Amino acid sequence: MTARVNFLSTGRWSLTYRNMVIYAVLWLLLGVVVEIGLMGQTWFARTKLATMQERSRVLQSKQQEQIQLAAAARSKVDAGSAITTLAGVFTGAPRWSMIFDALVNARPDAISLLRVVSSKEDTTSQSNKRVIDLEGNAQTPEAVEEFLERLHTQPIYREATHRSSTRDATTGLLRFLIHAPVQFTGP
Repeated sequence: MTARVNFLSTGRWSLTYRNMVIYAVLWLLLGVVVEIGLMGQTWFARTKLATMQERSRVLQSKQQEQIQLAAAARSKVDAGSAITTLAGVFTGAPRWSMIFDALVNARPDAISLLRVVSSKEDTTSQSNKRVIDLEGNAQTPEAVEEFLERLHTQPIYREATHRSSTRDATTGLLRFLIHAPVQFTGP
């Protein structure tokens, strides 16, 4: 025997139009609730992102201010140290204008100076005694002697000594070297 199955039976969970509308409305409400939850999450994430970006901008501006302040302070220090370094270069250094003026006044026309080299005579002492080596060309040995005598008349070059002289075979000029200690006092 065969049993008959009634597909249109009416039970509590049967698919009737009324139950289908109820299920559809429930699914729709569930979708709306999920969508509202997702929208709330998106709004929260955007708000958090905006807050973090604002904090980042504030920190960057503070960092830029600190960098500018540090750069300004460094430039003040650099300028101060540059002035100090520049002043240090001239501390204990001879007055070059006095030295060169004395050289110009003592040099005869028959002499041409090629090199003027300055160094400290005694590097271990704190004295301001400098040595200037004068290298040049002269037409005659008498011109070198005259130059040395004129140097001795200058108060700066009283201790100048003639070190060497050699005749250049190609030009015929006398190449000389004069060693001149210079006593310098003052800044």
